[in-house]
This record gives sequence, C-alpha cells and structure tokens, in this order.
Amino acid sequence: MKGKKILFFIALCLIIPEVKASSCSVKASATSITVGKSVTITITGSDAIGRFNISSSGGSLSNSSVWIENGSQSVSFKSSKEGTYTVYASPQSGLSNNNGDEINISCNSVKITVKSTSTSSSSNTTTTKTPTKSSNNDLKSFGIEGYEISPEFSKGTTEYTVTVPYDTKEIQINAYKDDDKASISGDDGVKEVNTGENKFTTVITAENGSKKSYSITVYVEEEPIKIKVDNKEYNLVTKEEDLPELKTEHEVISLNIQDREVKAYRIDSISYVLVGLKDENGLVTLYKYDSYKDEEKEDKYTIYQELNSESINLVIKDAPNIPFGYTKEIIKINEKEVTAYKKEEGFYLVYGMNVENGKESFYTYDKEEKTFQRYLETDVISTDLLKLIFIAIALVLSILLGIITALSIKVSQYKPKKEKKEKIKKEKKEKVKKEKPKKEKKNKKIKVTKVEDKKAIELEIPKEEK
Repeated sequence: MKGKKILFFIALCLIIPEVKASSCSVKASATSITVGKSVTITITGSDAIGRFNISSSGGSLSNSSVWIENGSQSVSFKSSKEGTYTVYASPQSGLSNNNGDEINISCNSVKITVKSTSTSSSSNTTTTKTPTKSSNNDLKSFGIEGYEISPEFSKGTTEYTVTVPYDTKEIQINAYKDDDKASISGDDGVKEVNTGENKFTTVITAENGSKKSYSITVYVEEEPIKIKVDNKEYNLVTKEEDLPELKTEHEVISLNIQDREVKAYRIDSISYVLVGLKDENGLVTLYKYDSYKDEEKEDKYTIYQELNSESINLVIKDAPNIPFGYTKEIIKINEKEVTAYKKEEGFYLVYGMNVENGKESFYTYDKEEKTFQRYLETDVISTDLLKLIFIAIALVLSILLGIITALSIKVSQYKPKKEKKEKIKKEKKEKVKKEKPKKEKKNKKIKVTKVEDKKAIELEIPKEEK
C-alpha cells in the first residue's frame, strides 16, 4: 500500500507543469568608480516583456529607458562629482509575461560609489592626481586670406565654400586651433589652385587623439566674357546661382555665347531672354539679350527693369513720348531707379509692358500706396506732337511773315519805280522838244497911227514874243 502512494505522487509530479515566476534584476559591472569614469548597469527581465524606466539619484545615464523581452539591456552611468549614487529600474505599465498576461513586478536597485582620482597615504600628505587629456579638436577660426567663406565660420560647421577670381593662382588657408594642446595637419598655408573646383581638408587632432576634419572647396572662376553696353564694360554671368532673383514665371535655359555655356532666363509670355551682367562693383543686373542678325555685327543687350506689385508685373521701357505737362524724373520704386514723369506730388507716370499680356502703356504709380493703375492713352498728349504743332505754327507764321515782307518790298519798290518812270518820260519829252525844229512865227503887227506934218502915217510894229 505504501508503494502505491509513492508511485501516485511521482506520477502527479510528472503531470503538473513547471511554473516560472516573472522577475527583474539590476546589476552593476562595478560598485566603485572614479570621477569621470563610467560603469555598466545591466537590467534583466525573466518571463517579462515591456519597457523599463532607468533613473539615478545623481550623475548621468546614457538612456532613461530600455525595452526588454526575456533578456537583458545595458546602460552606462557616470558622475563628475564624488559621492554615492543609487540606480533604479522600474517597469512601465503594460508589462506582460510570455503568455501575454499583464504582470506587476519590481526591480532591485544598485549603489555606485564615485571617488576622486586623487589617492592619499597616511604616511604622506602629498596628493597625486591623474591628468585628463583634452578632447578639444575644434578650430578657433578658419578661412581663406582675403575672401569671405560660406557659410560664416562656426566651430560646429566643418564644410565651407569660397569663389575666387579667374586669375587666382594660389590661396592662403588660415586655420587656427582652439586648444594649444591640439595639432593641425593636412591642408594649411599657401596652396595652388586651378580653374574650377579645388577641395582642401584640414585635420585637427586633440590631445587625447580624437580627430576632426574641416574642408573648404575653392571655386576659381573661368575667364570672364567681356560685354560692352553704352561704352561701359561688364562681365557676363555664366552660372545660374549667380543670376539675380526673378519673380516673374520663367525657365532656366542654356545659351552659347562666345563659345561658352551661359545660363539665362526665358519668359515665354513676352518672348524675352534675360542674361546677367556684372559691373565693376560686383552688382549683377538682368539684361534683355537679342542675338545678332545677319546685318548686325554684335549681340544686343538692353537693361531689364521689372516692377512687381500685387496686381501687376511691369517691364519698364523707354516711353515713345513725354506726356504734356509732366516733367521727367528719376525715382526709386522697389529699390530700383526708373524713369518717371511727374505732374503732381506723390503720383508719377511710368511706361512699361505688362508681362502677362505683352501690352505696353503708361501707368500711374501711387508713391504712398505703392500701386500701379493703367493710364488712359487719350489723356496723354505727346510732347513730340506738341513740338510738331509748335513747329507747324512757327512755319505758318514764318510763311505769313515772308509774304508780308515780300508785299512790303513790292510796295516800296513800286513808288520809286513809278517816279523814275515819270522822270524818264519827262526827260524824254524835253529831249524831243529840244530836238524839234523851231517854226517861224508870224510877226503880229500892231498898227500905230503917227501924225506927222499933219499927215497920218500907219506903222506896223512887231509884237514881242513873251
């Protein structure tokens, strides 16, 4: 009977499954360390799946939480101060076992003692400290002599660029370390450069051996394409990134000018091609580009001035005439100098082309509100037309004056001519009279009776000519 009980007990043990209890443990690779050193904290979860929070009474941990699935995870702990610190681990809500049942377990904690790096001897009061090597591998300043690098130097930024003129043959790299104990190697000092891209790298090695590299790419420009506009010399911009911003809808295209590739803008709505010209001060301005025709010898460049507002985009052009009553002025609109015409204070006329439809017209510009409004063409009286009118009036007056002068001369000439004619006629008459033979005149006799000796005698006495 006793033997049967023993066999039953053994069979029962074989039938009942083994039950594993969920647990959590925290261990440290060392319980005593020196200041600045680290220790590994291992958290182990048995039959536990979930996230555990890690915290300490001081110092610093590499992670504040870990995920455990029936295994272990580690974090590191260190402190910059002496003392005794406790590291804790606690499961977050939702922790479960292998069967998916929610469980509630607790973890132990560990104590870490952090000691000073100095050691003391009872027989000697001298304290010896183990020196810590510097890990500073930063540069204090970095750049190219005579040029501004991009972006502006910062210790944390390690890559830079700079562009230098086409005739540059060498550059001076200036690299200054932030820590005197660090060392500089690689590219430093005078370096030769060629047209195009030149990359240089400077390496900083800290006292503890850690390294950091700073690099700079030097772009040497190609020899510029010289362009003359109105007897002023410009350099033609060839790269897209050097072109000024253009707000009007456009596309970037490539041109072949003087056997070089040149990036340009094309505005399809007005069939304009724009290129950039750089002046002696480095200012880049957009110009309308027209390739030369068969009968021309040079390409044509016309300055492109675009004014943008909320309602319209205008391309400023030369006005075909100056409005009557307006005076020509140079004003600034959107920081651009443009030709305008002023009649009353605060309002100006500008002439331009609407980029959207390509139509040209005068526009009124409100200086205060900075807005544009189309100006009615019927209100614009051409100064050139007025000049023509004045010229026509002057011509008519000149003709009338000429006619009056001619008549006056005619009249003045007529009187002496008449007098002369009469004089000639008189002289001729007298001449004829002188040349005419004198006719004998009959003597008219006057009868006179004379008494002589008592006799009457009749005498004929010739009458004197008067």
